[in-house]
Amino acid sequence: MKRILTMLICAMVILMPIKIEAKSYKFNYYCDAKQKLDDKTFYKVCHIAITTDFNINHIQGNLILKNLKLEDIRTNGDWTNNNGLSINVDFTSKTSHKGTIEVADLVFTGNLSDTECLANFEPLVAEETNPEPKVCVIEGNTYYGKDGKVVTKEEYNKECNKEEPKVCVVEGNTYYGKDGKVVTKEEYNKECNKEEPKVCVVEGNTYYGKDGNVVTKEEYNKECNKEEPKTCVVIDDEYYGKDGTKVTEEKYYEQCFKYICTVVDNKYYYDHNGKAVSYDQFVKDCSEVETPQTGVNYGYIILPLGIASIIAIVKTAKKNTKIYKI
Repeated sequence: MKRILTMLICAMVILMPIKIEAKSYKFNYYCDAKQKLDDKTFYKVCHIAITTDFNINHIQGNLILKNLKLEDIRTNGDWTNNNGLSINVDFTSKTSHKGTIEVADLVFTGNLSDTECLANFEPLVAEETNPEPKVCVIEGNTYYGKDGKVVTKEEYNKECNKEEPKVCVVEGNTYYGKDGKVVTKEEYNKECNKEEPKVCVVEGNTYYGKDGNVVTKEEYNKECNKEEPKTCVVIDDEYYGKDGTKVTEEKYYEQCFKYICTVVDNKYYYDHNGKAVSYDQFVKDCSEVETPQTGVNYGYIILPLGIASIIAIVKTAKKNTKIYKI
């Protein structure tokens, strides 16, 4: 019987509304019935409200707890909890309020086995505070002028003596981008749309990559997915010379192989400089050997034996081999 009486007293303490009058405002702190949980515990929600005949935007108070734990604080409207789950509660609102105001809901938990529990609220302050005006301050895209009022960007710069940011401006060799920051010339052109970026473009011997920056030929081919030039290759019976352009088969051998006094495929003749020549020029050029020390032309000394030998070799090459070097 004594245990039941104690529990009833505990419940009455929690449920009992507490009204405290102070000056021209009145707090109303009250709690809902406790709700049992499966683990032999319970939770209870209490409410902080106030009725005032003047504007307020700040409330402070203390919680007096026994065998209860503050689990959560849920504010109403534009009220903000400034002190977490502390028993020293502190609330502020963005705007001032007057009349009957529901400020916050407090959630407590306790054990059903406890014979005594307490959750009271002791009010301390209910007032209207005047925050420092926002003078010459920028918050996001909002500008506050010298009187703390919201103004345009131009008015802000004029009132607060702020220098207009240098956006997409060139001063001497200094370039300012779209954010007013110093950038490179390439970044300036790109950000400020002053010049269409040269993307994957070749101008003379200058290569521009995918970002419009000057790159090497190899980087250009890699970034822009350009095919490597076909240099000195044969593809599908087509011949490409040293510059990657299509050439004749004869020019292909001349540019890509250093054939000296050589017959190729029994139809192409290359002199002592590796140049493609006619058959007659080939015989004449490759039968002459000069000795720098004397200037004597031994081609004439070995004639007619030399000429006859070269002609015989060339004729044999025509019949029997693709490449023959004299």
